This record gives sequence, structure tokens and C-alpha cells, in this order.
Amino acid sequence: MKLGLIQTKHNELYDFLNPGLHLSKEQVIKGKEKMEEQVLTLLLKACDSGCDFLVTSEAVNFCGAPGSITSAFHAAIRRPIREQGA
Repeated sequence: MKLGLIQTKHNELYDFLNPGLHLSKEQVIKGKEKMEEQVLTLLLKACDSGCDFLVTSEAVNFCGAPGSITSAFHAAIRRPIREQGA
């Protein structure tokens, strides 16, 4: 059995050491989309490499620190795809 461990390179949304960081809703959505794309690309590469089982600690439903977002936090976080039709 071949195991694939998926770990992304964090982007500007994860700059927790910069307390003065402020991101707009649009910046958060764009950053989150980049993270989602990165995770999906890594998953596909792992599958193409013959992995039987994939593991990730990524939580792409949450990106960044709520205090850094200039709009309402929940407005910048979309529902997961599986819940959008509900």
C-alpha cells in the first residue's frame, strides 16, 4: 500500500506573525481559492503516482486568522461544495 501525505505551502492568509495584516473579503476568497487549487493539484499528483491512500491535515474551509479580515469573517468563507446544494 502506498500512502500519500498532502501538505501545502501556506500563503499570505497564514501570516499569523503579522498582527497588522488586514485582508479584504476579496483577498481572502482569492487566497482560499489558491489553497484549494493547490490541495486538489497535490491530490491528483499523488493519485497519478499510484497512492492507494491519501492523508492531509489541510483545513481549506478555514484560511487565516479571523482578526485579519476586514469584512465579516463568515462572509469570506464559502460553504463546502457538498453543502452548496443543500
